[in-house]
Amino acid sequence: MTKRLGTAGPISRARGAVLKSVAGLVLAVAFCACADQEESDLGTLEEGPLSASTVSGLKAVYAPKHTPYSVTFGSFLLCRKSSQPHGDIVLDGVDYNTVLSPIAIRSVLRTVPADAQRVPGDLWWSPIGNVLGEPPRLAFGRLGGEFADVGGQVVRSDCADLKDPENEYIELQNVMRVGAGGADVDGFTIRYHVNDDEFALNVPWQMIGCGRRLPGRLCSPGD
Repeated sequence: MTKRLGTAGPISRARGAVLKSVAGLVLAVAFCACADQEESDLGTLEEGPLSASTVSGLKAVYAPKHTPYSVTFGSFLLCRKSSQPHGDIVLDGVDYNTVLSPIAIRSVLRTVPADAQRVPGDLWWSPIGNVLGEPPRLAFGRLGGEFADVGGQVVRSDCADLKDPENEYIELQNVMRVGAGGADVDGFTIRYHVNDDEFALNVPWQMIGCGRRLPGRLCSPGD
C-alpha cells in the first residue's frame, strides 16, 4: 500500500499538464554509491509555473554494511517556466508517496551561486545524483552552496538559464534515513503558491534505499 508522508493541507487548485525536461541540461553526477538507475518516457502532471527539470524514473542505492544509513537524492533543479505569469514562486513543502517507509525523510533546498562566486577548493558545485550521506557532507566530500528548509523559500531562476552550468541554480535534495529493511518512496509532490493561487507539482521519481525487504535486480549487486 502506498501512503503519503508530509504536513500538507488540502491543495485547492492543482490540475495537470505534462512536465518536460529542460533541453540541453546536463547533470554532472560522480562518486555515486549507486545501484541501477532507470528512466521512463512518462511525464509528470503539473500545473503552474514551477518545473523540477526532470522526467519520471527510478534511482536506487545499494545498502552499505552498516544500518541505519543516510542517502541523498538530488538533481531536481527547480526553476520558473518562462511562459508563465509573473509573481514569486513560494515553496510550501514536499509530500512523499511511500511504499516502504524510511525511518525519516526530509527535503533540503540547495542554492548554488553563479560560477564567479563559487569558492575554489575541494567543494563539489555540480548537482548530485544519489549519494550516501546527508548534505552538506556526502560520501565523496562536501557540497558547495547554501542549504535551507524548503518552506518559505522563493524560486526565481528561469528554466532557460539552466542551459548554462555557470549560472546560479536551485537543487531540491531528498534525504532519507534507511533502516535494515530498506525504503521505497514512489515519487513526491512539491506544494507551492504564487500570490493567492496554490499549486502542486507531482514528480514521479521512485527513490529506493536497498535493504533486506527489497530483493531483486535493483538491490542485488551480483545480478
